[in-house]
Amino acid sequence: MTSTTLNGHDYSTDGSADRDMVGDDGYGYQTWLIPMFQDALTDFAAKLTNANSAAAAAGSALPVIKYGWDNGTTDADPGAGKLRANNATLSSATTLYLSTSDMNSVDVSSIIGVYDDSTSTVKGYLAIGHRTDPTKWVIYSVGGSVVTATGYRKVTVAYVAGPGGFSAADPVAVGFVRNGDKGDTGATGATGTNGVDGTNKVCEGGTAGGTENALTCTASPAAILARGVAISLQTGSLANTGAATLNANSLGAVTIQKNGSALVAGDLPASTRVLLVYDGTYWQLSGGGGFTAATASDAATGTSTTLAVTPSALSGWTNALTELTPGNVDQANDFLPIWDTSASAMRKVRASALATVASTTTWNPSDKYSAMTLSNGNLTASINLSQGSVRATNSIAAGKYYWEVVCINVGGAIIGIMLAAGNLGSYPGNDAYGYAYEAYVGKKVNGNTEVAYGSVCVNGDVVGIAVDAINGKIWFRVNGVWQGGGDPTAGTSAAYTGIAGSFFPAFGSGSGSASPSVTARFSPGSWSSPAPTGFTYIA
Repeated sequence: MTSTTLNGHDYSTDGSADRDMVGDDGYGYQTWLIPMFQDALTDFAAKLTNANSAAAAAGSALPVIKYGWDNGTTDADPGAGKLRANNATLSSATTLYLSTSDMNSVDVSSIIGVYDDSTSTVKGYLAIGHRTDPTKWVIYSVGGSVVTATGYRKVTVAYVAGPGGFSAADPVAVGFVRNGDKGDTGATGATGTNGVDGTNKVCEGGTAGGTENALTCTASPAAILARGVAISLQTGSLANTGAATLNANSLGAVTIQKNGSALVAGDLPASTRVLLVYDGTYWQLSGGGGFTAATASDAATGTSTTLAVTPSALSGWTNALTELTPGNVDQANDFLPIWDTSASAMRKVRASALATVASTTTWNPSDKYSAMTLSNGNLTASINLSQGSVRATNSIAAGKYYWEVVCINVGGAIIGIMLAAGNLGSYPGNDAYGYAYEAYVGKKVNGNTEVAYGSVCVNGDVVGIAVDAINGKIWFRVNGVWQGGGDPTAGTSAAYTGIAGSFFPAFGSGSGSASPSVTARFSPGSWSSPAPTGFTYIA
């Protein structure tokens, strides 16, 4: 197109018209694409009599396809010469189902097949207009691949504009405008600053200063306010009397919490060593109240939670020291060495004294479909007779992570991961932005393509999810058994590979006639089975 007139408005690509698709800044299409579609559809309804001339009016490089509208929403052949969406509310639709033949029984599969040819993320734009009523129309962007099915094609879309309003058997026309291919990769940006040295994430705070409700310390290595940083310190001579704060290394007073709530009197006992872990907002008290030195009789009977020893007494440990991760700590029998500066001695601490490492991750009340309800500290998610999803508060960074989900009511439950771009009005895996396990039918799903995969879950079953964000893989297991012969430790037989992006744990319903409910287990102490070797929890 150099220039054209639609519905009395002039459009151009050479700067000759007011509504120029290039524009001075190169982004004129962002301003004029939707008005051009509207004007084209108005002209189409009023003046044009054949599909090819309609396509030219809409600026399309392909012929317009004539269909009859079908009111169905299921993933199935809409019937010869028909078109349907996966949601009766067209502004919420994410997939279109197009017959491979138009209303005149002409094969149009080759035309539909071009819809995903662009290498850009957004492949182009589909305009659907009523052929006799210009007030009924809708525009979608096309993303992902066109999926082939018997007698029809599935096209992943995202709503852009338009009132819709089509009824069963309405005569409609579908036009497509292709996006250009993705441009060359730009120059490499400046190198960012180095991250925090992982060896400095546990700091020794000595004996706390300040007051019982306003603690201070100078930790070594120097503490920073970054999620996951921990400080081990000895409280002062007085127990706290209520809410308390910690000012570490003069970084400012930060509230101390216990299990996500403000402290109450006695949570920080006098002269007691405690472990505080920063969750990105607060210092979280790990364990029930710290530990003190064991008595001689305690040591003799083996009932102590700590054992005071000199460094020389640790000689027998030297060759046995290995890294402990949340997935392989034996709470009852494992011990951790901690140096007590106040006593100039190494203390051997039973893992149970430090309690289970707690994840701060929950389902996100600000990132869910409206029909999804949360309870149990935002760890239990339920949805009643509707499709929809919820994402977790924390995304999966580069690394290997594991968590579990308990099926309270398995009907329609779909469990997996979603990008922020995923449609919360549907279920994980319904589009290209999610990968999931359909617990209620034993299938895996991505891009709205289901594949038979594993066990059909019943109420009470536990679904485990392992994600290797380094190598782009995901596995699912049911009641401790990895599905599809997968082995996350070895990195083999993953449910999906080639995963890329910042994904969030996600849960959704794949059925509008069921009411699934699940409880997430993000903290290691709540897991039914240990994490695969090398995998950890999402902090």
